[in-house]
Amino acid sequence: MLKAVFFDIDGTLYSHVTNTVPLSAQLALKALQNKGMKVIACTGRHVTELEELGIDRYVSFDGFVTLNGQYCYDDKGLIYDLPIEKEDVDLVIKDATEKKYPVIFVERDKMYINIVNDYVKRVQASIHSKVPQKGKLSDEQKIYQMIPYLPSNKDYIELPHCMKNIWHEGAFDLIPKKGGKSQGMIHMCKHYGIKSNEIMAFGDADNDISMLNYAKIGVAVGKATDTLKAHADYITDDIDEDGILHALQYYRVI
Repeated sequence: MLKAVFFDIDGTLYSHVTNTVPLSAQLALKALQNKGMKVIACTGRHVTELEELGIDRYVSFDGFVTLNGQYCYDDKGLIYDLPIEKEDVDLVIKDATEKKYPVIFVERDKMYINIVNDYVKRVQASIHSKVPQKGKLSDEQKIYQMIPYLPSNKDYIELPHCMKNIWHEGAFDLIPKKGGKSQGMIHMCKHYGIKSNEIMAFGDADNDISMLNYAKIGVAVGKATDTLKAHADYITDDIDEDGILHALQYYRVI
């Protein structure tokens, strides 16, 4: 019996065609909650970006796995966090300074960037997200995610403790190698007393692979990458074609 369903946001639950969560998905998620299931966001986004998208206008989540699993919380506060090793942060600062490329640094409560250029503006516009304000790293703060903007995705140093989650041809998330969405899910499930064979997950990108693998039922939405589809138990329609609703109906969850 399912007790929780985890949802990626961009391209999975939130449509960048209509800039909204389709009504069919809104009603489907409410139906899940009416049946006693937890509805949990599982995203690479920061809390400020979710607020910017206005997700809470469409969905009342029971929990949030954010920053690709590095910061998890509910309405009562923090459940789990995993910051990046300072050594890796220092290496990125040094490399970005020498090669002069943009990087977003993500703390618990804010995001800031070292360089703003037209390329960053185009990438951020493609995901309907504002460019963060320019800022400098504070030694007192934990960094949970770093986002370099490199058009080739190749001219980049390897870090001892971080891995890449590519979400755009010219931008990617850097998170701890021992992190990822599945790790956030593990701690969220422990918090609610839910087992992995009692959850379902929806995603569309390569950073959702661990998420789908951890769940009993992993669903790839519409225009998901071929890599993710290979890890899915089921491939549903696009979000703009009521894919969330169709998959939940297919499995007779609602």
